[in-house]
Amino acid sequence: ETAQPLPTTVGEIASCVYHSLAQSYREAVTELEDLIGLPIKTIHIVGGGSQADYLNDLTARYTGKQVIVGPVEATALGNILSQMLKAGDFSTLEEARYAVLNSFPITKW
Repeated sequence: ETAQPLPTTVGEIASCVYHSLAQSYREAVTELEDLIGLPIKTIHIVGGGSQADYLNDLTARYTGKQVIVGPVEATALGNILSQMLKAGDFSTLEEARYAVLNSFPITKW
């Protein structure tokens, strides 16, 4: 589609994969914005994918959106926070989110 030469090295293949993913994210965000009729300002990336700094940077550049990454262990944290909310350790979901935001590294692109 873009008349680019085929990648031949491991680095070229990895670059192709990352750029293709970032392009797919841009297309998905554009489709979502068209569907909901509202702009999407921020993309949140959590879990293992949040460790791919190069991809996160490309995602921000391709989409033109702010990308917020982390925490890496989002699934486990979500489980723990749900239990803590149920046990009354946090009064509100906002309070639980604030605790995560101030307890784990979050990176913005």
